[in-house]
Amino acid sequence: MLLTSSSYETTVILGDRFLEDIYERICDRLSERKATLFLGAGVNAGIVSADGDPFPLGSNLASYICTELLGDSQLELTLDEAAENARYKVGEPEFNRHLYDFFEKFSPGKAHLSIIHLPWDAIFTTNYDLLLEKTCANNQSILGDLNIVTSIEQDLKGIPEENTIYYKLHGSIDMANTTQGRLVLTKEDYRTYTKIRKPLFRRLRDDLQSRTFVFVGYSLGDPDFRDILEDCRTALDSTSFPLSFAVRPNHRESEASFWKDKYNIRLLDISGEEFLEKLEDTWKANTFSITSLEERRKRDSYIIDDFTSFPVHSHCYYRLIPERCSGASHPEQFFKGAEVSWADIRDEIPPERDAMWDIFEELFEEFHNPALPASAYLIQGHAGTGKTTLIKNIAFIAARDLKVPVWVHISGSPLQSRHLSQIAEINPGKRLLIIVHHGSEVYGELAILQDEARKLKLPLTIIIEERKNQWYAAASNNRLSFTPSAFDLGPLSSTEIEKILDALSKYDCLGVLSDATRPTQIEHFTALAHKELLVALRELTTGTLFDEIVADEYRHIPSTIGRDAYKYVAAVGQIDLSIRYNTLSRLLKCDVLDLVKHVFHETEGVLLSSELIGHSRYTIGYKVGVRHPIIASIVFAASSPTDQEKFEVLTSVISELDPGFPEDKSLLNELVRRRELVRTFSSPEFQRAIYDRLSEAMPSNSYVAQHRSLLERELGNGDEAIKFAREAVRVEPFNPVHKNTLGMALEFTARNDDSSRRKALISEAKILFEQGVIKNDPFAYLGLAYIKRQQYEDEKDSIKRKALLIEAISLMEQGREVTDRPDVLDREYARLKDELGERSQAIETLSDALEREPNNSRVRDLYITFLTEEKEFDKALETAHTGIKHAPTNWRLYRHVARLLMYQGSNIQSVREHYEAAIRNNRKNPDLLVELGKILFIKGQYTDATGAFRRAFDVCPTAHEKQIIRYWWQDQDGQQRTFYGKVSHIHGGGAFVQAVPENFEAFYWRQYGINADLVEGDEVEFFVGFNSYGPRAYISHRGRYK
Repeated sequence: MLLTSSSYETTVILGDRFLEDIYERICDRLSERKATLFLGAGVNAGIVSADGDPFPLGSNLASYICTELLGDSQLELTLDEAAENARYKVGEPEFNRHLYDFFEKFSPGKAHLSIIHLPWDAIFTTNYDLLLEKTCANNQSILGDLNIVTSIEQDLKGIPEENTIYYKLHGSIDMANTTQGRLVLTKEDYRTYTKIRKPLFRRLRDDLQSRTFVFVGYSLGDPDFRDILEDCRTALDSTSFPLSFAVRPNHRESEASFWKDKYNIRLLDISGEEFLEKLEDTWKANTFSITSLEERRKRDSYIIDDFTSFPVHSHCYYRLIPERCSGASHPEQFFKGAEVSWADIRDEIPPERDAMWDIFEELFEEFHNPALPASAYLIQGHAGTGKTTLIKNIAFIAARDLKVPVWVHISGSPLQSRHLSQIAEINPGKRLLIIVHHGSEVYGELAILQDEARKLKLPLTIIIEERKNQWYAAASNNRLSFTPSAFDLGPLSSTEIEKILDALSKYDCLGVLSDATRPTQIEHFTALAHKELLVALRELTTGTLFDEIVADEYRHIPSTIGRDAYKYVAAVGQIDLSIRYNTLSRLLKCDVLDLVKHVFHETEGVLLSSELIGHSRYTIGYKVGVRHPIIASIVFAASSPTDQEKFEVLTSVISELDPGFPEDKSLLNELVRRRELVRTFSSPEFQRAIYDRLSEAMPSNSYVAQHRSLLERELGNGDEAIKFAREAVRVEPFNPVHKNTLGMALEFTARNDDSSRRKALISEAKILFEQGVIKNDPFAYLGLAYIKRQQYEDEKDSIKRKALLIEAISLMEQGREVTDRPDVLDREYARLKDELGERSQAIETLSDALEREPNNSRVRDLYITFLTEEKEFDKALETAHTGIKHAPTNWRLYRHVARLLMYQGSNIQSVREHYEAAIRNNRKNPDLLVELGKILFIKGQYTDATGAFRRAFDVCPTAHEKQIIRYWWQDQDGQQRTFYGKVSHIHGGGAFVQAVPENFEAFYWRQYGINADLVEGDEVEFFVGFNSYGPRAYISHRGRYK
């Protein structure tokens, strides 16, 4: 038989030699994990059960169904007809059970054994049997475990590099009773295939031209085979396949020409079993081996980055080793807005933020005592506040100067305790610092990780980076509770502005301000301080508006493909999201190398930034995002000025996303949840249309309906808001976010509804909010306050109006104390207090209310607070004592009494007794214990104070909570008191300062900056804060400040 191949430079290859070359070529692809196997039913030909039954193929399976399930061996039906009749007769579960029992009689053949001895990148099959799974389970396999995938929605994130994905396009007999595993036998079944399985072929598009497809077990005349080829070709958006092979014994030369010309598939004149056996022999005889992921990553990487030289563990973390940071730093690029590099950090290009040493103050205790429970810290702030730079600075100093092992999580890879357990084993006795960027994307995993790390006693300190809104959205939409200690990066201080100007001057980046005086430079910078830091720096140094700078840079991208790339990236980047390279290359219909050439090389990466993602060959790659959302909004507005153009761009992006990839799934979820997206449209019709498109892409996602409800409420359509909120609750009936959304929709609609149903709307909303208040949900408190406001505004009786107003305010007081988001309530709380009037009038109103309802503890607590603020201590004390008679277990009243006795200068023993009474009724409250310890310490009762602090230490679950400064030593005016003293002794990373003449000692960490090189006997001025460790000194000046 004669075949020609252009890939072989038109050399004519005959017979066995042709096949040997083919085997070697496929083995080359196998070693690179770039050979994909398509497995048809013919691979099971020749398999016979112990009873002598042949494996049922096609018409044989139809005959079995007719005989065994329909009871008529003479009936001749197609498989489609037989399956439909049998399902109707015996029911689907019984039908599936019969097929399962029948298939279980068969054992794998030789072909299956050869398959598992070859490292296929992935396997696609239309078979429903479990023969390959059995082969893997009972024999040593180079494929690792088979991860069965039957739906586009299944997540690939947890699949390790050593495993192999087995795509079962027509379902799986062991999952036949589920939607995802449903068998494709009838025309109706093909709807399932089209919806959740056909899109799986899109995953073959990545790196398409370097792949090889091998088809075994298919008849060329089989319509199923032709359908698969056409579906695959359509999904690949390609007229032909990459170099591919199909087993077809005894084919004709005309067939070979047709398949080669139309599909780029070479037909092989050999049986499937023999082909697989010969391929296995070639693999072993030529000692082929799998090229490691690390080697493939190095060879295939698109962007050179310093961290690629760092050691990687489990493809999930890389270790920061400062000595390996190579390459030059680029201050001019950094100050123009480029992503900070490790080389920039090494050379101390970015100025320090003041918050860095506040954070280190928390970390020192954990670095010093590695056995402390695992902890997590969230560095949050708005875009452009320098979170990434700050975290990299902390990581670098910890690794270089404190010798702490620092491991950085690779985005898109799993956060699993088992990997960190292995890392801990190779770093015995050390505290591990784990850096996690884009924390909202892995919120649930972080919650599980911290819980498991504490149970396993792993010495972990996790630092998480995220923008404030994204983090809160993730927390609100996740059922798992995870509350890391948060540090907010806010506006620049005057000291930080000075540092930035010094750095700009040092690296000759001041631009138009180079010749200006420092006061003038500060004046210009301060004038821009209300803007994002990136915006302020660019405008400061160029003298041009930021919008004009970005628009000009965008216009000067030389290629159309480069500008189009920015358009797509900016579409999602305006809400601070990123997109995978492979998705972008499909949108642009170009390969990834062209994308890098026309995007990154043309712009030096200033406008865009990239990040390595993934941990296995299934998810590895890069994602690209805009350096700053403001840049994205400018570019998107310039490239897509109309709503129609914006809509087309966004729908194109949505259509290319594959939820099996964690980055795509996260992007889809965020497109739903980020309300800023719909606000890019001026027209309500397009705002609604984008949610309609998202609903098509994710039909079972409850958050699409929830956010549609929010949109309808924003547009003033209450009934539609209720409709979509109910749909969200229907899909996830126990989701508190959806319940709040429904409650808010009901309350909103009731505001403008004068009909008889208004009472019903309010009643239903109240029930929903009261359920949330039990769980300390801030939005539930807010919803109840809105209802109280409606009732207050409707009430005509002045006394009842005041009572409702007081009830609403006291509700807000309670919510601000018990919830983790008091800021949610601040605006409504302020509005309600304004309604109450002047303080004297408010006190009179509260007094009247308390007289009517002496058992109302909320009103009493608010009344005492107001009296105390007005320094009416005697009256406040009397009110508190009276309250204790009504509510002898109310801890807040005992605390009121203790504080009021302190203000009056009463005996310390009496003060202490009332604090202890409060603690007895609220034993797990560290604030009470630290407050008692502070009072005792200030009064010189150091031994008793130490006991109170130790009790506080015991009730704090995390290292961070133990270190929170809960109170400061203040003077009579409520200002932090300044003490003078000397460094008394130094112990490792810590030291003590002794106050003069007060003669007490307070601990401090010897951090960088003002106290880094203090020695014993040095004079200092300091403040004192109190946490569960006791008094902590904060050095404000060296020597005595004049």
